Amino acid sequence: LKTTVRSGLISRGVHGFISLLRSFEDLDKSDRGGYDGNLPLAEFYKVLRDSGFNVTEEQCRSVYATLDLTSGTDEADELDYSEFVDDLAGNITQTRLAMIHQAFAKFDTNSNGFVPLEELHSGYNAQKHPDVTSGKRLATQVHREFVDNFTVQDSHGKVSVEAFELYFKFISACYLEENAFQFMMWNVWDLHQVRAGGQVAGVGLGKGGHA
Repeated sequence: LKTTVRSGLISRGVHGFISLLRSFEDLDKSDRGGYDGNLPLAEFYKVLRDSGFNVTEEQCRSVYATLDLTSGTDEADELDYSEFVDDLAGNITQTRLAMIHQAFAKFDTNSNGFVPLEELHSGYNAQKHPDVTSGKRLATQVHREFVDNFTVQDSHGKVSVEAFELYFKFISACYLEENAFQFMMWNVWDLHQVRAGGQVAGVGLGKGGHA
């Protein structure tokens, strides 16, 4: 099941991961008038099927059984869907993680772990995205994708470093080549401008690693 869902999400790009996570959250909220981040087996299965994944209820039950959630119905046996989606994104290399933190630190000027969402939206340089420079997509399309998908913020309109990291972990899952991911991050966040001590500006980026 995880292989099927993961390959389907990667083919859809970052929107696939975000859309699935939102679908889990929406059902969680609608059923309980608030949400706790967990779903019983029947609702987990419903979200996957409604999201277009050709999976069976028995496959979903196996996922729950692997986590020792034997009943799939009792509150204690509900699955943490955020962890499930995070697991689908897979592991991320330390080099990629360092670049993600470097990009966030560029805007986190007081180093408190939070950045206004609007600053990230305005600081994202879609003109330099590889899909734009290659002529595959327009800068307006790439920027709109980022604005539409990256909406996580707290009540004060700020984004935590953890939320930023998770979003770009989803992005990372769609990049098989290490250099391709690094080149994208280097350019869309203008990381050549970051030279302060303690930053990671020296990571090897091939053709993208020079100012």
